[in-house]
Amino acid sequence: MPDIPDGSIRGRGPYGTNPNDTWIAPDSLIQKRLDFEGTGLTLIHWINEEGEETVYVTKNEELIEEARRGYEAWVAARADEN
Repeated sequence: MPDIPDGSIRGRGPYGTNPNDTWIAPDSLIQKRLDFEGTGLTLIHWINEEGEETVYVTKNEELIEEARRGYEAWVAARADEN
């Protein structure tokens, strides 16, 4: 059987479980607190190469936009499941 390349459809799990998956969590209590405090920070979740989730905050618009696209992909995948 041929190797399945990284990133292929068959080689990936659900979004949020694969290395380099990244997303925002707009409804999380932490993000709501950051918004309430007016920090301008966005909470981002990222899966590292070892498959471990890292959570951090940033004001970097490029990182936020990438994470926003990841969140939208996650939402779309959940809608397709229903």
